[in-house]
Amino acid sequence: MRFHGIFHDWMGVYREDRNGKPLYCFHNVEKVYDFLLEQGIKPFVELGFMPRALASDDNRVFSYEAYTSPPKDYEKWANLITTFTSHLVERYGREEVATWHFEVWNEPNLDGFWSGSQGEYFKLYSVSVRAVKAVDARIRVGGPATAKNEWVPEFLAHCHEDAAPVDFVSSHHYCCESALGWEVDSPEKFVRVYRGQPYMQETVRRVKEQISASAFPELPLHYTEWNVSPMHEDRFGKDSELTATFALSTLRDMDGLLDSYSWWTIFDVFEESGPGLRPFTGKYGLCNLHGILKPVGHAFRFLSKLYPEEIVTEDGQLIVTREPGGSRLRLLVWNHVEPTEVDFYGADRAIPDESRRVEISLEGVTGSLRLRRWLVDRNHGNGFRAWQRAGEPAHLKPDQVEFLKAEAEAPCVEDCILEPDANQRVEMSFSLGPCALSFIELEMM
Repeated sequence: MRFHGIFHDWMGVYREDRNGKPLYCFHNVEKVYDFLLEQGIKPFVELGFMPRALASDDNRVFSYEAYTSPPKDYEKWANLITTFTSHLVERYGREEVATWHFEVWNEPNLDGFWSGSQGEYFKLYSVSVRAVKAVDARIRVGGPATAKNEWVPEFLAHCHEDAAPVDFVSSHHYCCESALGWEVDSPEKFVRVYRGQPYMQETVRRVKEQISASAFPELPLHYTEWNVSPMHEDRFGKDSELTATFALSTLRDMDGLLDSYSWWTIFDVFEESGPGLRPFTGKYGLCNLHGILKPVGHAFRFLSKLYPEEIVTEDGQLIVTREPGGSRLRLLVWNHVEPTEVDFYGADRAIPDESRRVEISLEGVTGSLRLRRWLVDRNHGNGFRAWQRAGEPAHLKPDQVEFLKAEAEAPCVEDCILEPDANQRVEMSFSLGPCALSFIELEMM
């Protein structure tokens, strides 16, 4: 799990006394990492933001006012990184920390997150990676953690020229950043152009080619942020049924292309622009701030229920898995429909009314099969749409929260027994509306 702000002043990690002597405190860091490890989660450590006492300017970002400057003293920054890493090794053990990843900064190619230049970021990376490796050379460190797939060739060229260790490449993308250009037609107005879900794979392939052409052609590639849209107001892009099928199609496209692909984020408790003003505001989570699961949360939940053995098909929107040594199949099928018109500020996008007829045939079936099928679409398993139908109340009462949680549960819409025909074949068919998905379990009786 990756998140921002381990060095934010609210964490209390670094300050200086009146004589400029560094003072370190890791109590809050311990609370965070102890909790993650208790859940079986390994931290993906983002080294940032800049402690105020080390900041070289007063630039800050978002409502939590994170300092985004280069350090005013690189030696003190290096000592912070070494002391921090040493503390982790002492508390959690060398073998454990050697399994983590350390990423230097967040999106330094964006002015809001980094007030320095590209060259200053490269210096920060070199100082940081050497400080980590001084504690244990096995700890994996990488970057450039950029938005929009940028700076990868330049970053790898710098690492080669500076002999700076690098263990992986990381970047971020959104369909509305890598697939959406910001075209300025006036100083006040930005026009965004949607290029479609397949562009997500195109950009990753391009970065893979850049790595292959570098001095480090075998480096792992991690995308530590991705989602449909970076705009906080984009409810349709991040809260609706479209988000679920977009995620499934993108994950399917990325299979085998990279080493990790991290959805941004888990919860809507996400306050870059302040707390959410309503239950659904277009923030990034799999569930909203009340814990109401979004359709995209179902997509990831159903993926987690698939068996490890896949039966390969030619259908790009179908995953068929088999229970090892057992008698059950689990399938996930969806119907992703691309928008024809896009609104990023809360309104629905224009989606063609294109249903999909799903027809699945199983051969060699010798007995009865129990079929159970769960559905998520505009009217099923969709707390966001249920909230809209309820009039979009800004503040939910406890009974309303419970009602929406129930509405957000994916219903089982089919539960029946299928019998094979004389040729030991079982056939099933059903329709999926636009941006709908179904999870299916088949069990021999």
